Amino acid sequence: MSLAGATPTVTASSGCHLKVTVANTTGKAWPAGRLTALTNAGFTFRSRSDIQHWAEGGTAIPTRAELGGADVPALKPGQSVTVAIDAPADDPTLARIVSWGPKPVRIDYATTGDPGDGQEAASAQLHTFMTRSADGLTALDTPALRLTVALPLTGGQWGANATADELLSSGLPQDAGSEDAEAIAAGLDAGGAVTPDQAAAEQRAQAARQLAADHPELQVIVDPTFAQALPEPVAAAAITQPGGFDITAYAAKSDAAAYERAGVGTAAWTADAALADYRAAMGDATAQVPVVATQGAGAWTAAALTEAKRQGYDTVIAGSDYEGTQPDTVHSANSEVSTDAGLVTVLVEQRELGTLAKGRATAAKAAGERTAAGRIARFIAQSAFYQMEQPYLARNLLTCLGGDVADGQADALMDAIEQAPWLQLTGLGELTDGDAYESGNEALGTVPQDAALTESQATSLDAVLSDLAASRAQIDRFGSAVLDGTSGAADDAQALARGGGQAGEGSGADRWLARLHAVHDALALHALAGPWLGSTGGAMRAARTARAHATEQARDFANRLMTGVTITPTDAVTVVSETAKMPVTVRNGHPYPVTVTVSSKTDSMEIVTSRTTSVTIPANGEAQVAFAIRVSTSGSTVATLSLLDREGDPFGAQQTTPITSVLRISDKTGFVIIGLAVVMAALGLWRQFHRKKDPDE
Repeated sequence: MSLAGATPTVTASSGCHLKVTVANTTGKAWPAGRLTALTNAGFTFRSRSDIQHWAEGGTAIPTRAELGGADVPALKPGQSVTVAIDAPADDPTLARIVSWGPKPVRIDYATTGDPGDGQEAASAQLHTFMTRSADGLTALDTPALRLTVALPLTGGQWGANATADELLSSGLPQDAGSEDAEAIAAGLDAGGAVTPDQAAAEQRAQAARQLAADHPELQVIVDPTFAQALPEPVAAAAITQPGGFDITAYAAKSDAAAYERAGVGTAAWTADAALADYRAAMGDATAQVPVVATQGAGAWTAAALTEAKRQGYDTVIAGSDYEGTQPDTVHSANSEVSTDAGLVTVLVEQRELGTLAKGRATAAKAAGERTAAGRIARFIAQSAFYQMEQPYLARNLLTCLGGDVADGQADALMDAIEQAPWLQLTGLGELTDGDAYESGNEALGTVPQDAALTESQATSLDAVLSDLAASRAQIDRFGSAVLDGTSGAADDAQALARGGGQAGEGSGADRWLARLHAVHDALALHALAGPWLGSTGGAMRAARTARAHATEQARDFANRLMTGVTITPTDAVTVVSETAKMPVTVRNGHPYPVTVTVSSKTDSMEIVTSRTTSVTIPANGEAQVAFAIRVSTSGSTVATLSLLDREGDPFGAQQTTPITSVLRISDKTGFVIIGLAVVMAALGLWRQFHRKKDPDE
């Protein structure tokens, strides 16, 4: 059984309405049955463990008051049916409820008909909740429990787009004028060459816009790099660190040099960088928005909090595992932690509410929470219990929706929250600025001591950093050992005349290289992103896939730079004399000249070529070199052609050229034979005229 629909909050006029799906997952048919919903109108949950045990089916709370029932038809194997149970507002069982709060609901299913041939009897039970509001009841008016609900908006899989292709072949666009030179030279401007999947990104953005319009108190937290990639900006309650960079893993790794080699220095993910990205996305150089750092794969240790503060983040969002042990009662989400760099406000998500909001059951045994309707029913019941737990204590809780939660589920949850009179939705600013639950030594005692990165996470991080460092080194190598550094302004002018270069301040090639680095580093930033707060299951797998995709894209981008210089395949060469020439054409697909060495080797001692020759290839052009061939006999071999950089290291794809010799005799040997023939002829004639005849002739 699964809960397909439920009335989360029961009022004096709403009644209680349930929809339950019964599915036959056995190999035998079931006869007709009956579905019954029961509750205990007078029961009050005393602790969170009582609620959890009921959700997991482990508490024997007497539930004998019937809310209603419905007949279930006979079901064949694999069949399912959804039936409704409706208790009207004047239902006697509902009328017996005299106190507001969560109530246990048990749904029983049992076959009632006699099993026929091939049939068997079946029964099942499902535990869920309904929550009675104070509407129509005699109850004290207590302050509402404040709740902040955050929705992340990030970009999924990022990759190099058509702008990156154009950059490799044509260089900087003509509109990249001197006003952009500083950002380009600093390697901080990727020029829109790195974007998420546009269709999926716009779909997510539009869904967030609609949710925010329908629920104004929903706090949309936006990755500023994602905002930049959208054709239409999204209003944000706050922004995160650029690309969702994993600060917690950075602190746990404690190797800034490894990140620098990978192309991600601290300047790429500071709070100032996040705000600059958001302002660019909004087209407003003075836009202001709160900047928060979200937790990644690791925990917010003292080192991680210190690093976040150093980079300008005054507020961080932490998962429910931040506190380690579960507190006796819920408390406000904010605490104030003193670090070596200053005070940091830590916003800690409430465990149960956060788990349910992300579309997950609180426990594997909580069968009623396997559907959205069941999770919403538990969410509302849990929040009501928290308000009843300490009704006069002002508290503000935090819960974060999952990045992969379906739009309809998020909308339904927000509807249920807004209809719960004991809850008051608040903004992120009110939560951050509110009185801290903990501060000083008490707050320091809560900070996790260990980053809690698993061995596989640490190994994966090392591999990503290594891959990114290798791909960035490829770009460095191209600039120092392939790109022509001596051609000067003349070659830039030639490239400009062909439409492949740019005029502007400074060296065009240097600015182009800086943009190449920026594209790689933007991909690296997303490859080092952390999973969204509390991600598990499918969301965690999607995050891993996205990071692997960005890493692969960075590697591919660097490889395409090196493979942009190619040897054009050469036709087979036939040699009919002792020496010959083998022409080789080298093409440069980039907007600036390159200088390379072409190497040729054969696998024959009788047919050999000259070994190397250097050549400068103009921008987006070709150049030809010729290798000398020497043969000493007839036969065939294969010449292997490869490119070497100025350090003598090979790069790019090799090409092979067959060489065939049809030499019958060499030139010098021919002259010797002809000379001998002339001498022999002369001697023959001399002998003919001077020989003495035999007496017998």
